[in-house]
Amino acid sequence: MLESTQGYHFPDPSSLNERQREEASFAYLIPFVTIIGGLPLPIINLLVCVAYWKYVQEKSPFVKFHALQSLFTTVPIVLINAGVVYIGVQLAFYDWSYESWMGGYFLAAIVFNLIEFIFNIYAAINARKGKSFLFIVFGSMAYDLIDWDDHEDNQFMPDL
Repeated sequence: MLESTQGYHFPDPSSLNERQREEASFAYLIPFVTIIGGLPLPIINLLVCVAYWKYVQEKSPFVKFHALQSLFTTVPIVLINAGVVYIGVQLAFYDWSYESWMGGYFLAAIVFNLIEFIFNIYAAINARKGKSFLFIVFGSMAYDLIDWDDHEDNQFMPDL
C-alpha cells in the first residue's frame, strides 16, 4: 500500500512546525471524525475531505499534500460504501432478494474499510511526526498536483 519516496523531495521533518504536522495528521483523521454521518451517507466523508482540502489551500505544501492524498484515498472507500448503502436500501425497502454476491460485496467492503482504517491511523501518526510517505497510486498523484515551490520563502514558517 505504500510507495517508496525515493526521487521525491519532501521537507525535512525538523523544519516543520507543530501546526503543520497537526494539520497534515488531521487530514487522515477526517474519515473517523465524520463516521457517524458517513455510515448512512458515505458522501458526507467525501464532502468533509473536500472542505478540508479547500481549507488548507493557503497552508504549506506539506499540509496540502497530505490533505490531497487523504482525499484521493477517501474516494474509492466512499464509492464502495455507497454500494453497500444502495444494496442495503434495495434489500430493506424494495423487492430485492438476497444473493450470495451481496455477502461477498459486504465482506469486501468490511475488509477495504479495515485496511483504510489501519493505513489512515498509520498515516496520521507519521504525518504528525512530520514524515512523508506515498500511498500507491494516490501518493504520486497528490505529489504531482502540489506546487512544492509554493510558499518557498516561508514554507516552513508557522501557518496562521
